Amino acid sequence: MMDTDTTVMQDRIGQLYREFKLPTVGAQSVDRFTEAGHDHTLSIFLEVLDRRPMIAAAG
Repeated sequence: MMDTDTTVMQDRIGQLYREFKLPTVGAQSVDRFTEAGHDHTLSIFLEVLDRRPMIAAAG
């Protein structure tokens, strides 16, 4: 069972992937990370995704 923080991160990750036109990845990535026991990495994963627009603008 996911805690509230994980649910919030899942929602944000899904939103970002939809913006990137990758809805399937967004729909499945958090569940796959969680099932593999890597849910502790979701905050880092989200941080990288949140920075992507800044990286694209700088490039």
